[in-house]
Amino acid sequence: MTGRKKLPADSLVKKYECVIYTSNPAALRKMGIVLQSELPGFITALATLKQIELAAAIPEVTFIKAPDNLNMHNK
Repeated sequence: MTGRKKLPADSLVKKYECVIYTSNPAALRKMGIVLQSELPGFITALATLKQIELAAAIPEVTFIKAPDNLNMHNK
């Protein structure tokens, strides 16, 4: 053994900052989206491209604002 800590699998997935306008932040949290801040009507989040796609399909989400350039975060 090398003594290296094994990272959780989801920490290696590329995540992107976005703003999601939603009436139900809990639904996004259940999808595994990392909520950074929660305000009335919208949240800021770190999400994979797949999570953003899935979130866009639920009725509680009215709009998703992603940055013009996708800056990746590995947190």
